[in-house]
Amino acid sequence: MGSLVRFGLVVIVAGLAAVAGLWAGKALRENGNAGAATAKVERLEWMDPFEPDWTAASFKMQDASGNPVSLPQGKVTLVNFWARWCQPCLREMPDLIALAKDMQDKDVALVAVATMDGPPDQVEGFLNNNMWGEPVQFTFAADPDVLVPLGARGLPVTIVFDKDGKGRMQRFGPADWNSDEVKTYLAALAEE
Repeated sequence: MGSLVRFGLVVIVAGLAAVAGLWAGKALRENGNAGAATAKVERLEWMDPFEPDWTAASFKMQDASGNPVSLPQGKVTLVNFWARWCQPCLREMPDLIALAKDMQDKDVALVAVATMDGPPDQVEGFLNNNMWGEPVQFTFAADPDVLVPLGARGLPVTIVFDKDGKGRMQRFGPADWNSDEVKTYLAALAEE
């Protein structure tokens, strides 16, 4: 009977170990998924970390009348610098507008800044002719050299600011902005 008791104890201990293993595995999976979401917030592989110690308030922008414009506060904001003569900029604009529409309810905003592109009334006429508009906020760079400190040698340039206005990521050149990867990244950043 002693061996039967030992066998019973081994079965009980093994059962408890299995239950503990299942519980630990579930906790690891849950924490692993949380870590994956955090990793997505930290970086998109095809974007670079934003190096300068700038905030969204660092950029001087204006509307068509020359009045100062600020970036939205309390929202994740993509700031896309573009120009009428920049073909890659024009090709990515429909994706940016679609992204802005899809992310409206996620506290994500898009501001498209025309730079190095002539007088604001010409740019505004161009926008009206292309029927680009809401939900994107279009504005103009008051300082034509605004991108020089970034080392940008061309357009488009896109910067992602978090809800506190801190620059998080930057992209030199066009991208597929309306992808699920971008939407997941921005939604996770908006939840931080």
